[in-house]
Amino acid sequence: MKGRTILIITIVVIVILSAFAILIQPVRHDWYPSYSYNNKEPLGCFAFDSIMKSTLKKSYSVQNLTFSELKTSKAYKTNNLLYTNEDFYVSDIEADALFEIVRKGVHIMVAGNYFRIYSEKDSVLIDTKQLDDYLDLEYVIGSDDPNNFIPATWINTNKGYSKEVFDLYSAVAANTLIVDSTQAIPLAEITVVKDSSVETQELIAATIPLGKGKITFVSTPIVFTNVGVLDPHTNVYLHRLMAQISDKPIIRIDRTMAAKETTEPSILSYITEKPGLKTAFALLIITGLVLLVMLARRKQHIIPIIREPRNASIMFAKQLGNLYKRDKSTNEVILKRYQAFIEDVYKATFIHLEDTEDDSKNFAALASRTGLELSFIEETIKELRFISMLSYNISETDMIKHLKNINKITNKLSL
Repeated sequence: MKGRTILIITIVVIVILSAFAILIQPVRHDWYPSYSYNNKEPLGCFAFDSIMKSTLKKSYSVQNLTFSELKTSKAYKTNNLLYTNEDFYVSDIEADALFEIVRKGVHIMVAGNYFRIYSEKDSVLIDTKQLDDYLDLEYVIGSDDPNNFIPATWINTNKGYSKEVFDLYSAVAANTLIVDSTQAIPLAEITVVKDSSVETQELIAATIPLGKGKITFVSTPIVFTNVGVLDPHTNVYLHRLMAQISDKPIIRIDRTMAAKETTEPSILSYITEKPGLKTAFALLIITGLVLLVMLARRKQHIIPIIREPRNASIMFAKQLGNLYKRDKSTNEVILKRYQAFIEDVYKATFIHLEDTEDDSKNFAALASRTGLELSFIEETIKELRFISMLSYNISETDMIKHLKNINKITNKLSL
């Protein structure tokens, strides 16, 4: 075996083994909660947004809008809003706009670990409290250990849902709500055990009516992510929350989205973002360069040039165009095209259109072959025969019509 062949085989084996080693490596995920529409990591919203778009009866969209822009554009009149982030902090001006559109009939759902919403004109009493004893979601996801869960109870039946208990990951229900009990309509609560014996019920979702609208506060924003919509411990609870605002089209406000983002990530950028794909791509480039160097001095063979056959149909069309341009004879163009049409029909079906005695049989066979109406076939061919015997020219409009009819039949024959 030649040394060059041994080298090539060695390189191929190394590439295959390297690719296999990359593939069997465990996938490392980014557990930073971004809530971004194009983030496919567990705490992004790519899968969440896709599933909401396909399952909600009303429309669902993701936009980067401020509450002031919503108030100005009047978009709030026909939509409910969903805001998901780690923290909900808005300026006084934005808070004024938020309260104004809520009082006019909008239902806004705000999910976060911390809320700061204050306006000189209006306000709601809302705060959160963080639980101390919990592990990060990365370490408990998929676990069956009961110590990693907190019992959560759905207590509101306004949408036809019955009271039900869910086991939420402790990292998901790490914060609870503090709201004005005279205003709030409780939706869901968790059972918190204090001092190993005392159990208390603390809210994790509540709705506060305000004017004609409502604000629903949720202290479990992680359920509005890819892992939240896909994990069986959270998706039922999530869909009950979404049902509160699904009576209208929903706009999810995403601050990570550019104002007018239209471009999609390129294939190369996607590859470079994934460590495994990036390494495999680099190995592929290196292997290709090595093979090019090794094969650069191989014997060159003469490669014959095979010219593409001439397109007879295009040539014939050009001849017809030149004929009409020179003589301005529409009848001559139709006659030439009709003669070529007769030949095309015979080659494809062995039907002699010049044999007028068998017209009925020929027209029926041609209609069956092309799938066109028998009346259309009969009318077209008889008109072409009549025109070929005229001593005067027909109009350009009629010429174009008849040429289109011929092409229609011919195209069906070639299928």
